[in-house]
Amino acid sequence: MDEPRKGHRISLDELATEAVALTSKPKSVPAPTMAAAVADARAAGFTGRADGVKIDGRTLRRTGRTAQINFRVTPETRDAIVKAASSFPSTEDFFKYVLENLVKQP
Repeated sequence: MDEPRKGHRISLDELATEAVALTSKPKSVPAPTMAAAVADARAAGFTGRADGVKIDGRTLRRTGRTAQINFRVTPETRDAIVKAASSFPSTEDFFKYVLENLVKQP
């Protein structure tokens, strides 16, 4: 039992070449194939992230808002709300305008 332990040799050369292979940029898809895939996805009802307006949540936190309202709508209704609200300085101003006009109606 007094025999010294044999050390293990670890070679990271193989891992380094595999890591380079995994992080290399994938080959691009030909434009006609990409266009056909996008058309099929739209026909199936999928929408891209770039189709709507992007809102950065960090700017909302800086304005001092502490309450949140969540409700479910169809994607078409959501897009219509986002499009209409984009002409206002904030979403809150848009909903204040909508509420004021709803209250005025009999």
